[in-house]
Amino acid sequence: MPVEGTTYVVGNTIGTATVACVIATPTATCVDSGLTNGTAYHYKIFSKDSNGNYAATGVVPTGSPFTPIAPTFTTTIANGTNPPSVTLAPGDSITDLDTFTLVTSGNTDSITALTVTLTGTNSFQSLSEVRITSSTGATTYFSAVSNPSSNTVSFSGGTPVPVTTSTATFKVRITPKTHANMPVPPGVSYSVGGTVTSFTSTNGQAGTDPGSATITIDNLSPSGATSVSGSSSNTQVTLNWTTSASSDFSRSVMLRWTGSSAGSEVPTEGTDYTNGNTITTATVACVRTTDAASTVVSGTDGAGTGGCSATALTNGQAYTYKIFQKDSNGNYDVGVAVGTFTPSPTPTTTLGTGSDPVATTIAPGTSATDVDQFTLQTNTGTETVTSVTVNLSTNSGVDLITITNSSDTVLGTASSPTTGSNIISVSGMSVGTSATTFKIRATPFEHNSMPSVPGGAYAITAYVTSWAGSFAHTGTDTNTNALTIDNASSANVTSATGSAGNAQVTTSWTNPVDSDFHSTVVLRRATSAVADVPVEGATYVAGNTIGTATVACVIATPTATCVDSGLTNGTAYHYKAFSKDSNGNYAATGVVPMGSPFTPSLSTFTITSSAGAGGTISPLGVTNAAQGSSQSYTITPDLGYDVATLIIDGSSVATSTSYTFGNVQQNHTIAVTFIQVTPTYTITSTAGTNGTISPLGATVLLQGASQTYTIAPTSGYVVDTLIVDSVSIATSTSHTFTAVTANHTIDVTFSLIPPPPGTFAITATAGANGSITPSGVTIVTQGNNQSYAITPDSGYTVSSITVDGSSVATSTPYIFTNVQTNHTIDATFVALPPGARQPDTGPTRPTTVTFSGKAFPGGKISVIDKQLNIEKIIGQDTLTDTNGSFDISFIGVLQALHSFGIVAKDSAGRSSQSKFFFVDTISSDLTEKDLLLPPTSALEGTQITRGMNAIILGSAVPDYTIHLELDGILIQDMLASKDGTYKFEIPTGTLEFGAHTLRTRQTDPQSKKRSDFSTSRTLTISRLAVVQADLNSDGKIDIRDWSIFLSLWGSKGATGRARIDFNTDGKVDITDFSIFIKTIRKK
Repeated sequence: MPVEGTTYVVGNTIGTATVACVIATPTATCVDSGLTNGTAYHYKIFSKDSNGNYAATGVVPTGSPFTPIAPTFTTTIANGTNPPSVTLAPGDSITDLDTFTLVTSGNTDSITALTVTLTGTNSFQSLSEVRITSSTGATTYFSAVSNPSSNTVSFSGGTPVPVTTSTATFKVRITPKTHANMPVPPGVSYSVGGTVTSFTSTNGQAGTDPGSATITIDNLSPSGATSVSGSSSNTQVTLNWTTSASSDFSRSVMLRWTGSSAGSEVPTEGTDYTNGNTITTATVACVRTTDAASTVVSGTDGAGTGGCSATALTNGQAYTYKIFQKDSNGNYDVGVAVGTFTPSPTPTTTLGTGSDPVATTIAPGTSATDVDQFTLQTNTGTETVTSVTVNLSTNSGVDLITITNSSDTVLGTASSPTTGSNIISVSGMSVGTSATTFKIRATPFEHNSMPSVPGGAYAITAYVTSWAGSFAHTGTDTNTNALTIDNASSANVTSATGSAGNAQVTTSWTNPVDSDFHSTVVLRRATSAVADVPVEGATYVAGNTIGTATVACVIATPTATCVDSGLTNGTAYHYKAFSKDSNGNYAATGVVPMGSPFTPSLSTFTITSSAGAGGTISPLGVTNAAQGSSQSYTITPDLGYDVATLIIDGSSVATSTSYTFGNVQQNHTIAVTFIQVTPTYTITSTAGTNGTISPLGATVLLQGASQTYTIAPTSGYVVDTLIVDSVSIATSTSHTFTAVTANHTIDVTFSLIPPPPGTFAITATAGANGSITPSGVTIVTQGNNQSYAITPDSGYTVSSITVDGSSVATSTPYIFTNVQTNHTIDATFVALPPGARQPDTGPTRPTTVTFSGKAFPGGKISVIDKQLNIEKIIGQDTLTDTNGSFDISFIGVLQALHSFGIVAKDSAGRSSQSKFFFVDTISSDLTEKDLLLPPTSALEGTQITRGMNAIILGSAVPDYTIHLELDGILIQDMLASKDGTYKFEIPTGTLEFGAHTLRTRQTDPQSKKRSDFSTSRTLTISRLAVVQADLNSDGKIDIRDWSIFLSLWGSKGATGRARIDFNTDGKVDITDFSIFIKTIRKK
């Protein structure tokens, strides 16, 4: 409230209140201006006396608070007087589309933005500009919109539209695009409308712009010309067409191209042309400007008529035309091709004699055959021939005469032609400037339409005498080569005879000497003479019937015998033979063989059956069977047995419990054997000399059992090879077969350390309390040295050394030099006296061992050091080079008696035969140069069927000669390849069944040095068709193999199941099952 005694003026503030008025008496009204419209204001009135005292409470005016409100004005849009609807051409000038008015209810207003919405599908595409103007068009408001992108056109910027309280008129104006910016023919016609649909102003808005004119912008091509045609003549082309049916059709423009095809040129939209104008490679040939729509017109290019050019065209030059129609708005259609025409002089066609067919002979019923060839050729253009006149020497035997092209396409036909002149209508026979070959072809009648036997032969000639067409004609056709239709009967066979046999009759004869003789048909009839004859031209096979007769044989020349089998014994059969020539003509009468009819006789045969132990066959023994009858047998195995083999006439067939001989025509035998169902398997062990294997020989096991073999070399020998089921495996002193499901073999051989030829034995022994090294029998190569180390036990010394029975000095070591005979050495020992020193036993310095030579490229060299019963590998990292060479050294080999073995393994994992060296390193270092190791070898399949090729392959020195021995006999030589590999293919057709030994060696072609032999490989030649199916390796496929197969089929072990992967596709399935079944059936 006011402060007592305070004087205020308008605008003073009292706390949160503002002094709105200070009114002196007697005035009692306050006008508070400058307020914000829309804001609520509260008021309170305080009276004041002349002494500065204010009313205690003040008074709130009725209605407080009060909200000021601004005055409201409206800008209204309305439809003006719209312009008339018109049609424009592309490229026409700006045109009024819409008129609208604007007025404000008070004050003035300014339109700062405005939207025009066009009507008509994609109308905007036809417009280059839309603008808003004053009613006179002098003033443009906003910025004109060029090439609008949609039917909604928005205006802003530039000069805004002014609005006052006086109604003003404004316009929407449009400008069409030019022809060049319109869609190409056939184009489209646009119906453009448009009104103001919104605007932006200060005042409120009211009213609408409801309508406008419709401006048609015509960019639509007129319809094309129809019924176009043309023809050429001398230096000119006449063109015909019917003008466009479009109501706005204006003119025709004809374009001409030199050549056989029209170019891509078209008239430019909106452009008019005159004759002679050029559009790139096209020339304007005709222009017609006064024709009405849908009018038939013509013009001659080269003659100057019908609106066409008067410039003469060039004869022989091809011209191509296309006609274009233009409407009153400058739109052209896409054009209609009239064609290609070549002016030319007067056309002439020449007849000539073609390459006539050689004289030939055909049979009745043969298809159309060439009689004559002729040619037709024009000097210009193309003539269509409508008929050809043919002169025929005779119509005998001729059914049809046809005219064809060179590909035998029929152009015209004359049926039942006459002797002499025949006019034949043709279709599709066109002749051009290149010589065209045509034919006259004759089709003979079928045999049944020819004269009856014995018939005759008819010689035919034909040629063209004239033809019908539109050109002038000249030339002739001649033909002297005849086509002969052969309807003459073949000569009869002669000397026909016959004889009867068991259910068959044999007839024979002498063939006729006719040059066209082809075959003989023999007819048979039971009980009565043959009365029927073959049908002329018909082809028969044995068993066909002709009336009451049956074709017994059809015998082609030169054979002259018929064996007619399958007859009924006891029945009389009559025969007649008919010769036939190559043209289907049969002999007129046929010949009955001498002795006809013939009666076959019946025979009886025996079938002998037998059965082994374990079952029966019924009937048993000899059974008589009538010829052609059947005989069945029942086979019954005893309890615990099954059919093992079923042999029919000496050949094994699939086992079964029954068998039937059908249509018996000879003696037979049937034999059956049986086998116990529970399978057992045999493991056969063998051992070479100088060692044992235990157990030895055949061991019989039940299926699933296991068996261990112990291998013990004799002293001084080692295991050389260990072969299990014909496959060499790593040597060992034991081997176990587990879960046996097939027959097996195990073979072991032993070898000396080393076993070279020309050696002597030195036997070394030692008494108690010491040792001699090496001990036992040592084999020494003649001329070599052999050293022995004699070592007393601790506390002992050498007492005596006896060599070959004579005592020698007790020094160690002892050396045999230049060994030329067998020797013995014996050492004894005695205790040292108390306090005596152990004597020196000799030098122990390390020595160097070096090996070098050749094996094969990429081989891995392993050197094995054998000392008495100790064997160790002292090197296996050296690889041979690309020439197969190697050089390997070992330093630090202790001085002693050593046996070194060298083995090379190729990239396929195959090892060479070991090469041994017996060395005393106590005497000196060892260097072995120019070694030639044996090649590696392996068989692709150790068991194959005789007749197949066996394959042995391996690695050797590149270009070295490889020698192959079979059973100790050299059978083949070959050179190793550049990469050192070799492969022999060995025919087995002449090899005996059973095991054979193969081995190879290599020779240096320069020095002729030979290697030792490779490891021997055993190849088994089997009688079986599928060797893999012999699962127990007993040389046959029977119930035992079937039991093994079923066991492996149900097994989950990959190794076992791999044995029955007969097709080697990596899986065991129904295919492998089928192979086994087919194999066991063929056994």
